[in-house]
Formats: sequence, structure tokens, C-alpha cells
Amino acid sequence: MAAPPSDTWHELCVVVTAAAGLHARPAAAFVQLVSGFDAEVEVVNLTAARGPAPASSITSLAILGVLQGHEISVRARGRGALDALSALSALADRGFDEHGHPPTQNLRHRPTVNLGGPGDVIHGLAAAPGLVFGPARKLRRAVGGGPRAQGTPTQEAATLAGAIALAQEEVRRTRDAIASQAGPEHAAILDTQVMILGDTALSEPALAAVQNGVAAEDAWNAAVGAVVARYQALPDPYQRARASDIQEVGRQVLGRIAGAAAPPTLNGPGILIAPDLGPAETAGLDPAIVLGIATAGGGPTSHSSILARALGVPAAVGLGDHILTVVEGTPLLLDGAAGTLIIDPDARAIAAYEAQQARRLAVPVARGPRTVTWRGEPVLVNANVGSLADARMAAEVGADGIGLLRTEFLFAGRATPPTEAEQVVAYREIAEAMAGRPVTLRTLDAGGDKPLAYLDHPAEENPMLGLRGIRLSLRQPEILRIQLRAALRVAADHPFRIMFPMVTTIEEWREVRAILGEEETSLGIHVQAGMMIETPAAAICADAFAPEVDFFSIGTNDLTQYVMAADRGNPAVGHLAGPLHPAVLRLIEEVCAAA
Repeated sequence: MAAPPSDTWHELCVVVTAAAGLHARPAAAFVQLVSGFDAEVEVVNLTAARGPAPASSITSLAILGVLQGHEISVRARGRGALDALSALSALADRGFDEHGHPPTQNLRHRPTVNLGGPGDVIHGLAAAPGLVFGPARKLRRAVGGGPRAQGTPTQEAATLAGAIALAQEEVRRTRDAIASQAGPEHAAILDTQVMILGDTALSEPALAAVQNGVAAEDAWNAAVGAVVARYQALPDPYQRARASDIQEVGRQVLGRIAGAAAPPTLNGPGILIAPDLGPAETAGLDPAIVLGIATAGGGPTSHSSILARALGVPAAVGLGDHILTVVEGTPLLLDGAAGTLIIDPDARAIAAYEAQQARRLAVPVARGPRTVTWRGEPVLVNANVGSLADARMAAEVGADGIGLLRTEFLFAGRATPPTEAEQVVAYREIAEAMAGRPVTLRTLDAGGDKPLAYLDHPAEENPMLGLRGIRLSLRQPEILRIQLRAALRVAADHPFRIMFPMVTTIEEWREVRAILGEEETSLGIHVQAGMMIETPAAAICADAFAPEVDFFSIGTNDLTQYVMAADRGNPAVGHLAGPLHPAVLRLIEEVCAAA
């Protein structure tokens, strides 16, 4: 069939189902998708009568104020117009890949202050749980080397472009670090910031002003201010909160223009006090220095708050400008779960804090099975974690151990695999967070829907049925051996055991068990070794595996999709993906009987 004329507009109308509408992250998914097609695409918010906006600009899309339930019109023209609309229709059907829901706290809150000397209490908004006591530490942002001589328009344009590029590179480095600490989902927040830095909605007005003789910093400041004002004019409080991302982007570039290359710092460990924080600043904080975060502005749905929760740093936001007058070093008591800050707490408040900390630390010592079935039978409840922050949260809420430590957070978002030393540090921190409770480490489960760029992994028509899990690890034995050695070194001092994903045949099990045996012998350290039951073949043959493995772990997500021949990521067959189908339950019963 002949391709349509390239100047013909084609239209798609969809209703947005993403929980918070087209804010930064789903808008980023939109822009990334469109960039892969030879087509000009623009969007109109039909419900709010806003637009059109170019689909190549993340800020222009976000400023349309598209909420859940709004209808949008997507128009495209060019050689790839029809393909682009087809792909966008599929993205809309997936809810723009936005699976979370914004918190429901009241974003219209105004801080209240109970004054009267020592023990002043400021009530803000809860952003990240945790109770911490420490000195006030003001955030110090680098300011550069003083006044800058303005150059010609050409020189100013080069200065601005260079500052944007340097800021993007800095955010990318922070993104890689956060991917290893909190996982790729949270690192995606910083991918969005990289896109905002490169958005023509900011750079084009600034460069146009530069050509008219305006200094680079003034031109950039004006462009950022105009976009921030449009965000702040949106009716939805959740979307208004995204203005802080634009403000941080503005600070980053201005700092680079002024020659301020150093990241924000604190004058020693304590509770950070700041007007607000951007996501890149939050991601770059050292939890060993920053005991907690207290900001005058911000909201619990901001990207900074999301990252604080992921990193396990207690935070209260929206505390008001009063906190900015707190003197450096003043004792503070921060309750992130309540959203309160006590300035110079009295002896009774400090005693209550110390008593709570003592109870928390005593939990691993005095604990026993507390969860029981309706018949009174004890059940151990283990956590499924993918980062150090997850492990700390699991310990805080009283998990009996970690039943599945996903190690992909160490391998994703980087150009090379982690070293043995890096892995030892990461696994030991997680084991120490669990304070003696057992940890089951799953070896790298890459491939399929989780490809890694540095692995020798061929393109596959159906990656979920291809080289994934242990199949890929056996093709990359050195990467597997490094991970096993790291896990064994931690197992020498902590209750660690090792589990292999996607084992399908007894031959695979024996091969991988032999590799582990060699490393155990080399180090003189031995661990329990088990396997995931994720394929029908492994479930049906569980009685053959049972004599040779120490434990089974049933991965119902994959087992269900393979038993039901229904892709778990395809909403069209989502009704078939329930693990309570009799076919799935019968296989689980067989596995339990074999075990």
C-alpha cells in the first residue's frame, strides 16, 4: 500500500488513564517514543482546551495540564506518522507506563507553628518516614567565581550551550549512582531531568534572547521563569509541584554559567535545612551525612520526596520560611512520618525519641514469629527488596528476613558490570540492615524484559522465551562467578543464601551448582543454594530437583504467564494472568509436595 502524503495530518484521540495525568514521567515516555519516528507530532488537551503543543517537548506536554480522564488529540504528519500514532495508541493503552499513584496528602496545606521558646513545633507535610535527632545544617550551594564579563552573542550562546551540556552530564552521573542505590525506576526521575535540560521550550527562547544581546544567565533565567510560571498556573496541585524540577534545572545551568562546579554541601552531619530541593540534589545527598531533610517548600508528591523515600532519608516538607531562620547547629527533632520539626527539643522530647530508638533497635533481638494463620500456625513474612533503602524499610517494619534480594539494581544504568568489591559492599550493607535476619540473594536476572547494554545479548523476537536468568548467566560465567564470590564473602559473616533464577532443566542446575561449588571451595565458605520455580518444566519436574537443591522459591509472575500463555505485561490478556487459576495452583501444589 502506498504511503500517505507526508504533509497529511492524521489524528488519534485517546482518554488518558494515568493516575496523575501527563506529568513529567509519562510525558517523558511520550517524548521518547515520538523521537523514534520520522514524524511531526503535536498534542491538544481537548478537555481543557489547551494546545497544541509539540510532542518533542516534555515541558510543553506537561504544561497542557492533562489529568486522568482528560481526552487528548494527537496529530501527526510525515513518513512515520501512522506508525507513530499506532505506537502512541499502545502507550496510552498501557497508561503511559505510569503504574504508581500520587500520594493523597493535602497539597494545599499551610504550615502551622507552635512558638514559645525551646521546643517550638512546626507542622508541615510528611514526605519520607523516619525519626531523627541532630543539628541543623544549612544547604550551601556553590555560587561561582563572581561577576562574569558578557561576551558577544555568539560567545554567550556557546556559554549557554556548554553550561546545559555540563549540567546534563552531571545529572547523568547522578542518575547512574541512584540506579545502583534505589533501582532503575527511581533513576528514571533523573532521566526526565536530562530531557528537561535538553528541551527546546527552554533553550530556544533563551538563545533567541542571547542573539538580541541579553547575557546568557539573564536569558536562561527568563526562559526558566516563564515555564515555571506556566506550571504554577496549572489547576492541579500535583502537576503544579513539578515546577520544582524546572527550578532545579534553572539552578544547575546558572551554576555552570557562573563556574560553580561543586555540588551542594553541608557543614557536617545533621538535618538539612533548605528552601526546597530538586531531585538531582536529593539524589546526590550522602545518607551518612544527611540524617534528615526539612524544607520550607515542596510537597510529598515531588520527585525529591519520592527519592528521599527511596533512599530511606526521613523528610518533612512544606514547613514554611520560618525554618530558614534556624541557626546552624541548633538541635532538631524531625519526624518524617508526621511531617513535624521540633526546634531545640526539650529533655522530655529527647527522652521519648531515645526510648523509641531503643525499642526499634531491640526488635531483632526479642522477636519471634508473630504472623499466624487462622489456625494459629506461625508464618514467616519475608521481604522482596531491590535496594538498600528497601532493606532498611523491611527491617523497620519487622520483616522476618529477605526472601528475594533482586540484585539488578547494581547492574542497571551503567556502562560496565559492578566489580566484586562494589558488590561486597552493597550486599554487606543490606545484610547489616537486616541485623542478623536471613537474606536470600537472587543472582542476576537479566535478559527478557530487563536487558543490559554491556552483556553480549543478541536481539530476540521473543525475549521472554529467550536468553534470560540463569540461561544468560551461564553464557557469561565470569560475571556470574564475580557475583557468587561477592555473595560468599558476605555469607562468611551473615546469614546469606543464594538462589538462581529461571532454572528449567536438571542439567542447568547441575552446571550452575558446580560453578558455585568451585567458588565455595576456593574461598572455604559454603552456603545454602536454591532455585526459582518459574517455568512449567521446573514445576512438573520438581521431584527430580528436590534431592539436589536446598530450597525452592516459586516465582508466580513468570510461572503464571508461561502456564497461561499470557504475557504479563499485555493488558489485553491481563485477565488470564491471575496466579489463582486452577492450572497454576495445581503446579504449585505439586512443587510443595515434591519439596
